Amino acid sequence: MSANENVAPKKVIEKCQSKYKDHYQTEPPSRNTIGDIAKFEANGTIENRKYKRKPTVVTPENIEKVKSVMTETQNTSTRRASAMLNISKTSVLRAIKKIGLFPYKIRILQQLKDFDYGLRLQYRYKLLNNFDIALKTFFSDESWVHLSGYINRQNTRDWRMKGEGPTKFLECPLHSEKIGVWCAMSSDRIIGPIFFENAINSEKYIDILQQFYNLLTPEEKNYYFQQDNAPAHTSRATKPHLQNFFESKVWKYPPRSPDLTPLDFYLWGHLKELVYRKNPQTIPELKQSIITAIQEIPQETIKRVFNNMKKRAEACISANGGHFEHILH
Repeated sequence: MSANENVAPKKVIEKCQSKYKDHYQTEPPSRNTIGDIAKFEANGTIENRKYKRKPTVVTPENIEKVKSVMTETQNTSTRRASAMLNISKTSVLRAIKKIGLFPYKIRILQQLKDFDYGLRLQYRYKLLNNFDIALKTFFSDESWVHLSGYINRQNTRDWRMKGEGPTKFLECPLHSEKIGVWCAMSSDRIIGPIFFENAINSEKYIDILQQFYNLLTPEEKNYYFQQDNAPAHTSRATKPHLQNFFESKVWKYPPRSPDLTPLDFYLWGHLKELVYRKNPQTIPELKQSIITAIQEIPQETIKRVFNNMKKRAEACISANGGHFEHILH
């Protein structure tokens, strides 16, 4: 047996056992014992020899090739780059790590129209110049929450042995039951949820405003109020009630700008994430999950959200009114 072998071949061990049995007329040592003796004679120890794996070296030439391909196309997969450059996928990944590239996911944002940029800039300057007022403003909005919830298939896996196939599935109705949720958020607290079942018209919105106003403290009744330009919010029937409740202290934020208001860039996403973890099965369960999720948001978090709103205003100005989430730090 050569000194480089860790374990004696199976046929050698079996031949040794046969000769031992014939010579001594007794049961031979076990295969493991014979293997250990062979390893000791070869290596001076019965421990398996530890081999040092030769590290994979990525040449500077290959690094430059990978850098050229990945930075020029920006959406090429590592598998495709490996085939294009005739370099192993492992080497491509090592080169990417050395270069410092990171596979960011593409963001899907609401398309802005030409006149939106100026409106967004105007709004951001107003917010920054009056940020003390913004801290004393209730930002309001509504959203639909579906009973069927949402499954992120990118991050959800059902681990099984190869060949078994997936066994878990989620049944979703063609038209999922849903509940409308209206909330108002200041730097101090969140008021709501106020639920609704059908699309909001002027009559329903006036009723929501009345419920909201009744929940305000005497100090909060002097706060500013912000809403979007939805027809029910700006109708002829609604305006007198807004004037009665808030006088002239009503802000309107620009259209197609969910990245600028705390309910859109924070509350709705956070709320739905918490609610769907509990997997509610009925509308009453869904409502209770929404109420609980809102109540569990700490005040410190709300204050951080408003500080983040200020950073977003500055980033929006840096982007000249365009999309800015990619430059937030």
